[in-house]
Amino acid sequence: MRLALLLLLALPRLAEAHAFAPSLWSLAELPGGAFRVQWKASPDDPEAAPPTVAGCVAGPATLECVGGLGGAEVQLGESARAEVVVSVHWLDGSELGSLLAPGGPSLWLPRPASPHGVPWRYGTLGVRHILTGLDHLLFILALTILVGQRRALVGVLSAFTVGHSLTLAVAAMGLLRVPVPPVEALIALSLVLVGVELVRPREGLMRRRPHVVALGFGLVHGLGFASALASLGLPSGQVTLALAAFNVGVELGQLGFVVILLALFAVARRLLDVERWRAAPAYVVGSVGAMLFLERLLAFTQVTQ
Repeated sequence: MRLALLLLLALPRLAEAHAFAPSLWSLAELPGGAFRVQWKASPDDPEAAPPTVAGCVAGPATLECVGGLGGAEVQLGESARAEVVVSVHWLDGSELGSLLAPGGPSLWLPRPASPHGVPWRYGTLGVRHILTGLDHLLFILALTILVGQRRALVGVLSAFTVGHSLTLAVAAMGLLRVPVPPVEALIALSLVLVGVELVRPREGLMRRRPHVVALGFGLVHGLGFASALASLGLPSGQVTLALAAFNVGVELGQLGFVVILLALFAVARRLLDVERWRAAPAYVVGSVGAMLFLERLLAFTQVTQ
């Protein structure tokens, strides 16, 4: 069951090649903090070495980590040619399964389980991701300004939530695989479009149908959220719980940010000439979005060359 879930994460690869033969790397925690290591190299890369873990010393069949395995970065060697299915088993019964791809992002192993376990770990990851994602925060800022009325804002944010929840779940479970660079570029482009809408003299589609637009852009932003989960992996046997916790964390961070925005808007109305500065946030959102779009588009074209 565990191996089947890990292979599910790589199903889209089956459509790209006639054979999928990953290397297998399994870690099982032993009393005392060391890990028993099992490594089986892919037939497509028989000379491949196991992944390296920052801060850990690898023996013939064990892995010793001075500060523990939690929070460590797992990387493939530059010469690796095959993907690696990673499986980690802790003494407390928690597990993690993920897929490392040559040239792809590193894998960050979770820290030891807190008393709240998977919900706490993935919930805090969701909060941290939304509050440190400038592009997501700017989009929420633009939606808040665009809608204005608080009752309507709840509905628009709900549509955005539904959109990113759908693609987050589908992508995180490996049922949809989209390259990260173009997704990040589209997220930046969404900032440009909503920034333009905020300064348009005439009412456009975003103002007439903000729920539909929020849902559509939410689908794109959800693919960006999925890339954050890809760096951590999903715990085998608790995929649904981890996804739900991550999504709840994203929503809590999003709602907290909106509450802060509304409070700042209330203060600004008292202290500033709102009409004079009304267009400023739109130009900030649009300018940052344009800069991010060009930067990500350039990075994407360089990778594909």
